[in-house]
Formats: sequence, C-alpha cells, structure tokens
Amino acid sequence: MKRLFTLVLMVLLIVGMLLSKVVAEEGYKGYGEPTPEVMPENKSHAEDIHWIRIMNDFNGAIEVSYDKGRSWIPVGKVVQPAVRNNPNGYRASGWAKVGQVAASATNAIHIKVGHNDQDPAFPEGRGVMVSILPEEFFSPPPNYGSYTAADSGIWTNIPSGTYIFSKELAPFVGNEVYLERDGKLVSLPENWVPAPKDVLVIKVKKPVLYPREIIFENRIDGKVEIVYQEGRTIRTKTIARVIKPVEGVGRFEGTLYTGLSKVRANHTGVICISTAPVFRGTLDQAGENDKGGFQILPVHHSFSPEMGNAWVLTQWMIIGPLDENSPSPDGVAPLFSRYLRPRYDVEVRFNNGLWEPLPALTGRQDEALKDMTHVKILFPQVEQKIPVDIPIPTINSIPESSKEANISISGESYPGTKVEIYVNGIKQKEAKTGSDGIFIDNIVLSRGENIIQARAVDPAGRVSEFSAERKVILENVPQPPILDIPKSPTNYPIINVSGRAEPGSIITLTIYNENTAETTKVTDIRANEEGIFSSQVYLLEGVNVITAEAIYSDGTKSLPSSPIRVILDTIPPIISDMYPAEGEVINTTTPLISARVYDEGSGPVYFAIKLDGVSRPVTYDSKNNIMFYQVTSPLAPGPHTLAFYVKDAAGNSTRVPQIGEYVFYVESGN
Repeated sequence: MKRLFTLVLMVLLIVGMLLSKVVAEEGYKGYGEPTPEVMPENKSHAEDIHWIRIMNDFNGAIEVSYDKGRSWIPVGKVVQPAVRNNPNGYRASGWAKVGQVAASATNAIHIKVGHNDQDPAFPEGRGVMVSILPEEFFSPPPNYGSYTAADSGIWTNIPSGTYIFSKELAPFVGNEVYLERDGKLVSLPENWVPAPKDVLVIKVKKPVLYPREIIFENRIDGKVEIVYQEGRTIRTKTIARVIKPVEGVGRFEGTLYTGLSKVRANHTGVICISTAPVFRGTLDQAGENDKGGFQILPVHHSFSPEMGNAWVLTQWMIIGPLDENSPSPDGVAPLFSRYLRPRYDVEVRFNNGLWEPLPALTGRQDEALKDMTHVKILFPQVEQKIPVDIPIPTINSIPESSKEANISISGESYPGTKVEIYVNGIKQKEAKTGSDGIFIDNIVLSRGENIIQARAVDPAGRVSEFSAERKVILENVPQPPILDIPKSPTNYPIINVSGRAEPGSIITLTIYNENTAETTKVTDIRANEEGIFSSQVYLLEGVNVITAEAIYSDGTKSLPSSPIRVILDTIPPIISDMYPAEGEVINTTTPLISARVYDEGSGPVYFAIKLDGVSRPVTYDSKNNIMFYQVTSPLAPGPHTLAFYVKDAAGNSTRVPQIGEYVFYVESGN
C-alpha cells in the first residue's frame, strides 16, 4: 500500500507539473520588462520621504532623517556588523539591480551589491548580497527555512515588523543605497565588502503616482487591478491576470512577527501575506504551526527549481501578463518593485461577500482559502512619521485585589519598544511589544498593596516617562511559585528552570520522570528581591514533570506549583530506504527522490534534500513517514549527487551521507 501511495503521488505531481509547463510555454514571453499597462508605474517620478543611515559597527547608530540628512532621529543600534558579502543570493535576487534594495520585509532588508553570473545552477545569475536583520533572527534555529545572512548581515536590535522593518520606515524594493564618506554620499561600490564603521544610507523614495489599492481576483484568468483615487475621482486599470489561484496557507518564515492580514515581504519575485497573529515568544520557542501565510509569484519565478511545488500545492497564487506574448512581471512595478512595503494592510472577500481582514490561519491548511474570491492590498495615503519623543505606555485595567500572586498584565506601547514593568518601585519584568504594539506578561505580587507602573525604552535606548499607576492588593494567602516554561522538547540533559515567587522565599524543585518513575529534588533556591529564582536541573530521557514549592519568610509553606513538562530526546532521527540509493543506476530522468524517516522521540520537523549541490523543496508524508522531492526538469544522463537531512523537534539531526553528497547515475538514452 505504501508503495502504491508513493506511485500515485508521483503520477499526480508529474501531471500537475506537465500542465503547469503548458501554461508557462503559452503564458508569457521573457520577463523583467514593463508591459504597456504598467509603464506609468515604472516611469513615475519618486520623491524622498526619509533616509535611513546605519553605521556598520558594534553598537553603531541606526537613524532616520526626514530632511535629507540635515537632522537625524535615532531608532536603533547595530548588534553585530557585517564583515563580508554573500555571493549566493536567493534566486530572485538575480533580477534586482546592483546598488539597490532587493527585498523589504518584516524579517529582513536585502541589498544587492553585485551580480554573480558564475553559478551554473543560476543561469540568470544571482545577487551578491548584504542584509540588514531584526533582533529575533540573530541566531536562527537550524530548521529556519528562509534566506540567512550569517556574517554578511548587519544584525540590529530592532524587533521584526517595527521601525525600518515596517511600513513607517521600511525602504521600497529598488531604492538606491549609498555609502557616506567624508560627509558625502557616494554610490555603493560594486561587490562592496562591508568594513568596520562603513556608513550605509538608503534613500527611501516613494512614487508620486501612488495607488489606493491593488485587487486580485482569486480565480483562473482573474483580473489584477490597480485603483487610484484623486479627490472623488476613482480610476481603475487591469495590469495582470491570475494564472493559478491560491487556496491554502503554509508555514512561511517571517510571518511569526508580521501580524495578521499584513504584507510580510516584497522582492523582485514575491509578495508574501501573513495570516498569523503576532507571536509573543522567541524564534526557537515557535512551533511550525505558529507561522501562517500565502504568497503571490510572477509566472517566470514560479518555474524556478526552488518553486517547483508552487504549481502542485495550494499556498501560492501565480500571476502573469495580460498578453501571452508579453513578459512576466518579475522585478517590475507596481507588484515586484517600487510600491510595496511590509505591514501594508490586506483585506479579502469570501464568496464575493464584504471586504474583511484575513482570519487567523496558521500551519499548513490546504483548503483554508478555497472560498476566497478576492485579495486587496491597501496602500497608505498618508505617511506616518515616527514620534520624536517616546510615547508613554498604557497599562490595561487590573483587579483591585487578587488572591493569586501571579497576575497577567498587558497594555500598549509604541511598536518595537521594550516595556519595563515596575512593582513597588522595583523593575520586575521587561516585556517586548510586537509589531502590533501590544505587550503581555506576568508579574508576581507581594502580600499587601502593589503599585504598578511602566515605561518604554526604544531600540536606540531612549526612555519614556512613567505610565499612570495601577494598584492591586494581594490578599494574605500563601501562594505557590510560578514556573517559567522552558524549551521542550530538548536534547540537552541539563537545563535551567526559572520562575517567580514572593521575594526572599526558599524554593524546592521536584523532578519526576514518567518513563523511569524516578524522583529527584533541588533544594535551597532563594528568590531574589524581584521574586525571580532559577536553578540547573538534570533531566532523564523521556517526559520530566517539574513542580516547585516555596517556604516564605514567615515560615508558611506553599502548595505545589502547576507542573511543567519537559521532554528530553537525545536520539537523532533515522533516514533509510533512500531513492536513488548510493551508486544506483536509474532509468528515468525525472525521479521522485525519496527517503523513509523514523523518529520515536520528539518527531521530525525539518527536512532537506540537496540534489547536485542545490537545496530542493521537500514534501513530507507524515502518514507514511516519507520525505520526497519530484524532479521536474529532466536530469542529464550520467552521475548526479544527492544528500538527505532531517532534524527533530529537540534539535537532533541526521545527514546521509554525513559529509558531502553521494553519487547515483541516470542511464543514458532515457
């Protein structure tokens, strides 16, 4: 049955790809040149709305100017400077222009500093890149599925989806990038290698001809319309057509922090829309089902090797020119250059109904949008400047009294700021605001009256005034400690367990292993003056249940805390039954490359297949434990190289072979 399933799946994939190739051959001629319908958008004059200046140095200033560099407002700092460029840009970077912004997203700004035409896997070339990145992505986990910059990135302390990574300050694709030298701006040198204290300046220019909205009819041959409004006059024109509608959502990287129903990213080959709420944790705390979104691709890019699944799966809309003899709009305004910025609002219609924001949809849901008939991107008509002074945060109302020491506190602050929460004059927590400006955290009360205030600190270090006071009385009831939830599953047998209790109390941790029924204790842990405690804990393989008890300064003993469960998994996944196997000679040029995956612990979460040195899009059949990639462009006769990689939720990984790639052969004459 499993072999039959695999064969059926192979046939479906091949049929889907053959149909898509027919569309490609008949649907466009060339790419990257404006058609008459969008010539005005590509020729429109653009005016400066602000400049961004970044010093490529540790603690280097990130600033914004609204008066062409005469004065600057600090908005953040550089955590780690770039020390090289990356000649291996993503596929669509090949269509961007050197010396310009190639991508603008909530999770990155990519700058093309050169063009690499030496990679045979990229016949149209690929960008030589330098990137600017938000704080959450400084150490992306191994299963991070988007383009990574490493030491070609200028890493900042600015949160994703805020400031220069949001609609208020982000650059547009195609904006020019300069170096500041001796007080003057000079063009970015080709193949620029970042040096310490280099100062980048991005002139953020917006076209004078600017629309109110762009609407996509989500059906085959649906219209893509741009709408302009001048006073009471509304003008609409059709600029492209939909070749393949979108019907589902998937786990696109970067959607974690974008916000619901917002544009996540725009580059020369994609518009990415987020359907996920703002995630409140760190990148390594996020699960695959915390992400959500869909993408809009130009037809030419949809046939790139990396995008092979775009025609088979439901998470992509594919658009093309109105005239089948016209070029695909890759890198062309207004969809793939000059006009879009991250966190622009998106509205949709279901079954031709009223316009509404997208619902929260996360994980992979193949039919979640099957009834969506229209997609609309809204373009801000008024530019919002960042405030010169940091706005004071607001704390939402809380009860006047509580029997629980641990209470939730929430409020609003300027997006991207950190909110310091003070209880009785002592800073107890530092909460992060998401791109939506909302902060949520827990604090621990002391018995009696508690006075709570907050103030905001922006990424540049500027501090707001204190908020208005909120007061709450904790009734004289012994309170159990509150344990923070550590990362689980994990492959580290020693972890740090932390929590909160009444200041000065003595904590005992109890660890019970469900697999072995063994119990251990860690004693004499003291909560500090802020009520915070922590201790190292040794885990056993399997499920570990941890609870905490406190003895307070008056000798009162608390009840046990709510338990937390931590799974220790140190056993890596197993990869077997690879096809083609090492040394195997196959008689097809379009094989379904596959392998079986076994993991009895935390379960596999990330899969990679490298064919002839290039990473390929992988599909995982969880019912049959098979990872696979359908080859669509025929392989040449002769030797080819192959490698498989799997990582489980705890961080254990397996690679076959361990180093490099093994060789298989395609028989000649096929």
